[in-house]
This record gives sequence, C-alpha cells and structure tokens, in this order.
Amino acid sequence: MESVAKVEKEAKPQTVSFTDLKAIKNRVAKLEVLLEEAEQDLEAMRELRYEPEYYQDYRKMEELDAKIDDKHNEIVALMQEWEEKWLCWNRVSIRHSFFEKNSCI
Repeated sequence: MESVAKVEKEAKPQTVSFTDLKAIKNRVAKLEVLLEEAEQDLEAMRELRYEPEYYQDYRKMEELDAKIDDKHNEIVALMQEWEEKWLCWNRVSIRHSFFEKNSCI
C-alpha cells in the first residue's frame, strides 16, 4: 500500500508561469478558430448529403459519412482540449495574481 506522503508528493500541482499562462490563453484562442473552421466544414459536408451526386451513389454517400464522422470526432477532440485549457485559464485568471501557485498544466 502506498504511503499518504508519496501520493501527496505525486499529486502536487505544477506552478504555472506567466509564459505558460500566455501560451494557454493563445491556445484557447487558436482552438476557438479551429473549432469554428471545423464546424463550418462539417456543415458543408452535411449539406452535400442532399446533392444527387451523393444520395444517388451509396459508395459516395458512405465515403461522405466516414468523412463526416471523422470531422465530428475532430471537433469533439478540439472541444475537449478547449474546455481543459479554458478551465485552466479561468481558474488562474480569477485569482488575479501570478504570484500564487497555480496548477493546470
């Protein structure tokens, strides 16, 4: 059985520097752009389902459906990363001090 001291030592949060915090903020902004682009791509792909070229050709429709699934999975992954980074940024920025120990990396 692991000792409490060992578990606490392993669970200690990392300190977030100003540079790290800036990188997190920039990544959040970049993820928002990527999400917007991916959602637009997904909508465009979904609209293709109504084109005769696709709904009259089951193979093309299957390929399109696979691309739609891939894009949807990409959006889910981007959203998960965005949420993680955004929560980190919020948690630190609410404290209004970069001198405290902040954890989120």
